Amino acid sequence: MNSSGEFPSRFQVWTISVCFTTIMVFFSLVWLTYEIQTTFVQRLYLRLYANSWWQSQSISRTARYNIPAIVKPGGTWRIAIDGEVESVTTEDGRQSYTLTDLAAARGYVKFQTLDVILNSQQLHAQLAHYIYQDQTVCDFLQRPAYGALIVFIFGLFIAVPRDAARARVRRYGRVVDGPELVSAAEFNRRTPSDGVGFDHIEPGWFSRWRRQSAVQVRIPRELERYHIMIVGDTGSGKSALFRQLLMQIRARGEAAIVYDPAMEYLPQFYDARRGDIILNPLDARAPYWSPAFEIEDEAEALTVATSMFPEQSEHNRFFSDASRRLFAHLVNLKPAPETLIHWMCNVKEIDRRVKGTELEAMIDPHAGPQRAGVLGSLNMAASALKLLPGEKETRQRWSALEWSKRRKGWIFITAPATAKERVQPLVTMWLDLLMLRLMNEGHTDKPPIWFALDEAADLQHVPQLAKAITQNRKSNNPMVLGFQGKDQVEMFYGRLAKTVLSQPSTRIYLKTGEPDAAEWIERAIGMVSVEHLRETWSTGADGKRQSSETIDPPRSEPLISYSKIAGLSRLQGYMKLGNLVVQLSTRYIQLPHRSEKFIKRPPCAESSAELATNAGSAVPDSGPQNSQGLFFE
Repeated sequence: MNSSGEFPSRFQVWTISVCFTTIMVFFSLVWLTYEIQTTFVQRLYLRLYANSWWQSQSISRTARYNIPAIVKPGGTWRIAIDGEVESVTTEDGRQSYTLTDLAAARGYVKFQTLDVILNSQQLHAQLAHYIYQDQTVCDFLQRPAYGALIVFIFGLFIAVPRDAARARVRRYGRVVDGPELVSAAEFNRRTPSDGVGFDHIEPGWFSRWRRQSAVQVRIPRELERYHIMIVGDTGSGKSALFRQLLMQIRARGEAAIVYDPAMEYLPQFYDARRGDIILNPLDARAPYWSPAFEIEDEAEALTVATSMFPEQSEHNRFFSDASRRLFAHLVNLKPAPETLIHWMCNVKEIDRRVKGTELEAMIDPHAGPQRAGVLGSLNMAASALKLLPGEKETRQRWSALEWSKRRKGWIFITAPATAKERVQPLVTMWLDLLMLRLMNEGHTDKPPIWFALDEAADLQHVPQLAKAITQNRKSNNPMVLGFQGKDQVEMFYGRLAKTVLSQPSTRIYLKTGEPDAAEWIERAIGMVSVEHLRETWSTGADGKRQSSETIDPPRSEPLISYSKIAGLSRLQGYMKLGNLVVQLSTRYIQLPHRSEKFIKRPPCAESSAELATNAGSAVPDSGPQNSQGLFFE
């Protein structure tokens, strides 16, 4: 066991220090008031004034006094008033008193001390009226008392919290290692808080009394590119934090790629004049897009195909790989979207274009189940591509390849809930391509592009996400990921889930009611080593009780227990950056809607004959199908 010398004592040293300081300030102000406000005559008669008051409290009404007085030639005397007496220094260095010209003009000839017997009450009354202008002792001490009271009150605001903190250390132990739980003010003071921030409302009556608006807990701008992660249940406040971030990104004039599955940010932040793009094939504002627009050379086609066919599990890797290669081969032919869809939905068209290539064996007619699985995957991808608008239905073309060069406007990726499953392959492909294009730029002096991915687990598996979250910092493209829990990430990313969850340097944990998720957050925030004070009492030989204090060896404890995390209120949580943890109590900001969240695209009027013409040939017979909708010959 260690010595207890470093533990705070049981005495409230800060409060005691404030009391001592208050007393010193009071007497200092009394002395200062005496030096500044009292006149020469008031100092001359001060002792007599106090003595006459004391004598007036006794039973005897009279007393003998030595009174400094001014005297006329006939022996008549009275007490001196201001301007009639002054202090002089004699030749031998002693202090003496002499009459002024004013006293001489009034007929007084000398100043002397008289030994007389007087009525104490009358003497005190005359001194009070003529010398001290009826000023009482309380009047004299009033200003020093008020000054000392102000020092005492403000001192308590400092002393009480510090003594309370010392008492908590004695009761609950002292943290010697691990993350620190700090206040918002201390967090901003200890970090270069010059980056984006989150509104924080200080709790307590004092903040409410001051009507203090929310302050911001800000992260260093240098650490923004190391990404931000927000974890919490539905309704815990993730959207409120995302909205605050988007407001700051807009104020900076920087661009953002917003995955908005609930379409709650688009109405508030979409600005067509800024050049914003809505990637939603069912929205009338969506641009014309084709996978072929993303291909600069043949080698990139397989990467684009990987975005369209993400790997779902290790057990069907062949079907994913075969579908990617077939799709890459078709896209390399640079067809229009309508033509590509036509090829993907017709077995004979696919056979015709892979004949004589290494891909022909993947869909060999003699390998029925294998062929059915690969063509079925293509058929499902074609179902998503069918939703894309035709060029006549749009006002502009768009591609991730060109946008990454110009970086003009924001990108909103949305989808109605009723069509979410069907649109999902397109959403995954768009995000994957944007991550890939921006990540390949490497370090750049261009303004950052923010990836704001709320409910990122809805994206299922984005192939480039794990790589982007480790390498996007080089391109200065911050990612803000929102999850409900780690189980969602582990479901779609498997072993890569640890990479996705560990890379963000700034992590915000909101209310999580699921016990396993709350325990994971407890471990993610961190454990601390705590020394506890042990106080023992014993009876000595003289019968007196004596206490002794020792420190137990440090033991590991969670900084924030999972029960606190599970019991958080809405809009409350903890933010961790490095070894600093701050409790966050944010607010919901209601923004006006600047545009419609969804404008339904009218159904295409193009006939099947026109579609066939656009495809370049008549639509061939697709051949017989099985009951599953998969194509066979």
